[in-house]
Amino acid sequence: MPKLCRDNDLGLTGHPCTTQIGVKATQFTVRANGIPVARLNDPALPHTWLVGIHCVNHSGAKVNVGSSTVFAEGISVARVTDSFDFGEMIEGSDNVRAG
Repeated sequence: MPKLCRDNDLGLTGHPCTTQIGVKATQFTVRANGIPVARLNDPALPHTWLVGIHCVNHSGAKVNVGSSTVFAEGISVARVTDSFDFGEMIEGSDNVRAG
């Protein structure tokens, strides 16, 4: 089972300016290792992406996929390898996993 993702755990963005960035958990009642659990549609922290030859602010980046069996406050939890922005989540709890 993949590691469970939490607030500020890193994901790959899939674009060159900011290649990886943390996720921002939007709920605070369900925790893993004392840190709020990240879920489907939780946003990426502010970052930039390449437009033409310039790095510009990128908004709307988020967790795109979550667990089909584990939920926090009724929303799928995010796990390592779940789709994030144009990449995937790469960091999570060392001892909490979700199917």
